[in-house]
Amino acid sequence: MSQIRKPMTRNDQVRSEGEDARLRRRSRKDNPYRPGSADWRAWSEGFGG
Repeated sequence: MSQIRKPMTRNDQVRSEGEDARLRRRSRKDNPYRPGSADWRAWSEGFGG
């Protein structure tokens, strides 16, 4: 059986940026998005919420 992958959403992409930042030992202050925005929240979720 082959699995069908759905395309990554914007939130998925930004969340993975946050995960990558955590793995590279960045700080929460390195979040490049405007505080309170949807991108900022998704990045924070990826970073570790």
